[in-house]
Amino acid sequence: MVAFVFLCVATNIQAQEKDPLNPPVREGGYGDAVTCSGKNKALVLFILGGKGKKEEPEKYTASEYAKLLQAGFKNPKYTNYPTETVVYYRETNKYGPTVARIIINGLRYETDSGASVFSPSMIGNYIDVFTKYYREKNNIPLKDKQITTDNN
Repeated sequence: MVAFVFLCVATNIQAQEKDPLNPPVREGGYGDAVTCSGKNKALVLFILGGKGKKEEPEKYTASEYAKLLQAGFKNPKYTNYPTETVVYYRETNKYGPTVARIIINGLRYETDSGASVFSPSMIGNYIDVFTKYYREKNNIPLKDKQITTDNN
């Protein structure tokens, strides 16, 4: 059993070394997200998970939001521009809102008004805006059904 577990862990590490975007949901910091995005010309999200207010706790943990958003960005049911993403998350275990940032090609995404911090539900509602922007920045045809980020 120990040998099997070791083999699985070693195989997973080798897969991650070959594909820097695997696994697509990871625990880490904002700096990790920026580095991954810049190095891989990728669309990367960072989720900082608070517990919400005492009287109104967050619906999901940062890890759960990360998994939901990562799945949504690549699902044609939720976007016209399905795109593979990597999502980093960090749980704060403190009272406060869960917030998210989007990083595209190593740069923080900002709206025209300068907003760069969003709630996870805002990101979920505007997936098409982010995926279309990412494709335009990387000269990826909008008509492509599914794209993956550059792993080089």
